[in-house]
Amino acid sequence: SDAHPAVVPRLPGVRARGARRALDLGCGVGRHALLRADAGFEVEAFDGSETGLSVLRETAAARGLTIDVKHGNADRLPYPDASADACLFVEVIEHLPRPEAALRELGRVLRPGGRLLLVFPNDRTFLLARLAMGMWKEAFYDSGHLRQWTPRAARAALRAAGFSVLRRRSLPLPLFPLALHHLVVAERLRDAPP
Repeated sequence: SDAHPAVVPRLPGVRARGARRALDLGCGVGRHALLRADAGFEVEAFDGSETGLSVLRETAAARGLTIDVKHGNADRLPYPDASADACLFVEVIEHLPRPEAALRELGRVLRPGGRLLLVFPNDRTFLLARLAMGMWKEAFYDSGHLRQWTPRAARAALRAAGFSVLRRRSLPLPLFPLALHHLVVAERLRDAPP
């Protein structure tokens, strides 16, 4: 599947900041891990689903790419402190039972000054769209989303985990109430404990 449209244009900037090692947390079938590996990054791909990871392993092998693939829980990452330069956390945080613990783990794994790209859905927009289409059950119950995130909640959780929020954008429209997704770029603070 294709990379998220918010991820692709940021790739040159990540490279320009000297990032070499990238972590794709919640990688699924690896659409972003493959993109980063194609661009020459050393990529760590992590997910809770062995099914998605199997697809990623097969795809990477077929394309001749080396990607370190690991399975487990996002709140206990199997990586050393300060071992990643950049991290993608795209359409994952809303599915986690312990998202604050996952953010703390990302703060531990990212090097000081390392960047995190967080993307999450605007569930309010999807609620309104489902109501407008008469999808009553789906409007009020999404079994996959354990928490509805807002930009304010994301900023607070990131700060508590040792990050500074550099940028926030609503996608594809800049108006928060009409946005489908939110993008947050955060940097691991240099004085935050790992």
